[in-house]
Amino acid sequence: MMLDIASTNTSFPLLETALELERCQIQAELALLDEKRLALRAKYNSLSLAVRIPPEIWAEIFLWCLAQPFPYQFSNALISAQICRAWRVVAWTTPILWGSVHLCLARRRLKSQKEVLSKWLEASGDTPLSITLTYMREEKAMWNAMPPHEIFQILASHSLRWRDVEMVLPSSCYNDISTVLGRTPILKSLTLTSFSSRQSGYRLDMFSIAPQLRHVELKFGCKFADVSLPWEQLETFSCQHFSADSALDILTFATELVECRFNDMSSKILNIDKFVLTSILLPRLETLHIAGPDPTLFLHPLTTPSLQSLELYFSGMSTLAGVVALQTRSGCSLKRLLIWDMEIDEEFLIRELQSMPSIERLHLENSDIYRHGRSVGLSTHFLNMLHPLRHDLRLHGPFLLPRLRVFSYDGEISFHDRALISLLGCRWKRGLIIDEALQHETEFYRLLSFDIETSTCFRTHPKRLRKLDDLREDGLGICIMESYPF
Repeated sequence: MMLDIASTNTSFPLLETALELERCQIQAELALLDEKRLALRAKYNSLSLAVRIPPEIWAEIFLWCLAQPFPYQFSNALISAQICRAWRVVAWTTPILWGSVHLCLARRRLKSQKEVLSKWLEASGDTPLSITLTYMREEKAMWNAMPPHEIFQILASHSLRWRDVEMVLPSSCYNDISTVLGRTPILKSLTLTSFSSRQSGYRLDMFSIAPQLRHVELKFGCKFADVSLPWEQLETFSCQHFSADSALDILTFATELVECRFNDMSSKILNIDKFVLTSILLPRLETLHIAGPDPTLFLHPLTTPSLQSLELYFSGMSTLAGVVALQTRSGCSLKRLLIWDMEIDEEFLIRELQSMPSIERLHLENSDIYRHGRSVGLSTHFLNMLHPLRHDLRLHGPFLLPRLRVFSYDGEISFHDRALISLLGCRWKRGLIIDEALQHETEFYRLLSFDIETSTCFRTHPKRLRKLDDLREDGLGICIMESYPF
């Protein structure tokens, strides 16, 4: 039997056309069934009580969810917009849901991130913006080589609505947001980081005209001459890797500060006369944090009548004489004194703390206390000086820190467990100590917390251990933790 090739070739196009028509007919039938399925689902969903909730109530529910401390991926307005058609309409027509912008730069998703950011900002309408812009650490070198200019340009176009901004801003992108100068009327809080720890040589001046700006944090080092901010109106300021000279220049202008933090301050002082001859009054300053080789030198020009909290990071042997001088000069009443990495003679420490009776919280961490050139750590003598009944009033003066409520210490210890139990038992009860010979009376506050972390082995007699447990049960916070250095 022979195959008729000519007739077969002519029938192929007709067969192909017939199959294509059948496929299109089936697709149309499937589309019609899908429409019926969606309509049936809509009727089914209409039976739910949730559908009857007014849109404005759903908007309030979404706002409440966004305010909860959920992980970022579950507190995103886009999540609500992807659940169903009704929620999508509510979400995209409620601008306040889009007022918080959280974006972590990722090179592989940069194109889609630009599109989403533009739509997000458009959906936010006239809502004031809280912006958080971060980056993936492993892509640091890539961002340095190819900065995301378009992202900053998109954000800058909405600067009139910036209220709280926390963003990575490399110096290579300063020009991208230069247009925000004079266009940040409601900006209150500004936190800037970078891809490098220092950005000296680049002018940061686009935020110099921001009438509502009160809080600034710079997480990179630069010179004071390179930064232009409305210093006279700032209430809180924090920076890293600034020189001592630049830090002092800042305080010269920022006289309305309530809180100030200088982290990793350089030890290099270009003009020592500035610290000796300058006098700076900071009438509202309540909290001061200084981390540097000898932070007490930085205190010399300052007068701080409202200072309540002082945090100092040292790096070696020093004293608290500068703190005592600051308190005397300012007439302030320190309530919190936090000290890190200081080596100090025990008698100096006791004498200087006697000059600071207003302290309510004392924290000593990674600090070595010496007596006659030998490290003794926290000793029985020091605990006795905190004891209202055991200190020697005539030889050593008043007992230490009558208002102390919270004490924490990290370092070596040499005190006896009897001294500790006696101190805690006495200071757990607020009372009045009267010395008839000197006609002297001192009221002391109740101690609320006593924490020790040490690498020294601390042994307690079982009977005294029970007394510690009794104090804990009564409500005194006691923690003695043995840590072992690596």
